[in-house]
Amino acid sequence: MEPILRAVREDGDVLDAFYELNDPEIVAQMKENLHRWILILSNTGADDATNKEVRAALHQLGAAVFDRMLKDTEIGHNKTQVFRNKARKAKNVTTGSTNITYSGITCQSNNVISIESDELAELYADYWQRLKDDNSEQSEAFRMANAKLAKEIVMPDGKTKIQLCVAPNTKLRTKPTTGAPTPVDMGLVFDLMTNAKKSIHYLAFFPGFPSIISKIQELVGTRPDLLIRGAVSSAEAMPRDKIPQRPGELPVIVCASGIEVDFADWHKELLKLPERPCGDPR
Repeated sequence: MEPILRAVREDGDVLDAFYELNDPEIVAQMKENLHRWILILSNTGADDATNKEVRAALHQLGAAVFDRMLKDTEIGHNKTQVFRNKARKAKNVTTGSTNITYSGITCQSNNVISIESDELAELYADYWQRLKDDNSEQSEAFRMANAKLAKEIVMPDGKTKIQLCVAPNTKLRTKPTTGAPTPVDMGLVFDLMTNAKKSIHYLAFFPGFPSIISKIQELVGTRPDLLIRGAVSSAEAMPRDKIPQRPGELPVIVCASGIEVDFADWHKELLKLPERPCGDPR
């Protein structure tokens, strides 16, 4: 991973927060550079099946690993790395949708973004420290600190603006069956969707309800001027109520079709593909 390699080059370190970790190449890199990173590693369920072997191995090596062990009803879905320079000043953040597993890196359509910004990296570092200090409690103080909106950061181009939102950020630890208040981060997203000028494009895994999908259901009827297109991961993630299809237009939401087995088990499907030269666009 580039953040760790950069830490080696520049005598810095990396604040990691991961949900899953078992990719053998990345684990090997981490073992070779134990003093270049500090890791908060969540569990992947009651049995921690994905992480338990790597977790045990890193602890045995004396690595700086803090175990974030949550209840079955909670998930520590972090995927962030904050690079700090020799003076331990946060300089860069790497984040995205990619879990640090062999399937997450090599089999799935994930994304990673690296942002060079002292201000943003410092906000991520502050959040990392709150994660560590919370010690898996998911306490009200932790959640309310996360609910405070960070200042909007203007990037060096003078145009790009970033406002960091983190979770958990609700007063209630679990969502009530009815009347759930809108979290602050989703409130920002809904405002952006409401005030969209031309179009809304989205990809969603399991968005839940209410979510961007329920907001789209609303906008299809109230904003006929908007071009709305997107996809959800599976049939289970489709809206509970049908979204009306505008006459003469494509559906505003489709269900992504794919292989009906675990993402890590693509071997049989790959064998069905025709042989083509690497880079052949056909």
